[in-house]
Amino acid sequence: MFEWDQRKSSELKKRHGFSFEEVILALEKEFLIIDSPSKTRSQKAFLTFINDYPVVVPFEFRKGKYRLITAWPDRRYK
Repeated sequence: MFEWDQRKSSELKKRHGFSFEEVILALEKEFLIIDSPSKTRSQKAFLTFINDYPVVVPFEFRKGKYRLITAWPDRRYK
């Protein structure tokens, strides 16, 4: 159902303290689908919470799977 670049997941862990695997666990609990804050792409994004902090996760739907592009904490949704 989900796929992602493993290198990107490692970068997220270093930069933000969570990986795509942790994002998936958060998505299993709760999420909303929102327009991606990035104006350069017409992507949608998941909005979920990790450690009670909002996290935006842009995605593309490809071949029946959600391709996670990146993720970042975003206080605008607190």
